Amino acid sequence: MSYQKEKLELLAGGGAGARIWAYQSSDDVIDTITTDGYFPITSNLRVNDLVYINSSDKNGFTRVYEVTGETIKCGSETAIA
Repeated sequence: MSYQKEKLELLAGGGAGARIWAYQSSDDVIDTITTDGYFPITSNLRVNDLVYINSSDKNGFTRVYEVTGETIKCGSETAIA
């Protein structure tokens, strides 16, 4: 499937600092969600934001490490057992 804006929720933060988000997808696996470009620039994610992901195969965290043009790049997930 693809990114669904209604599934991304800001949990904490604001202003100039890093923020914490949650994203839930029952259709996509975590490796798909952490692929560069999965989150569109319109998602308002910023560098150093932390995203908790609840995906179809496992849960984990990822950090936004680059936002350029129309691409948001996230790091590999840190799995939660």
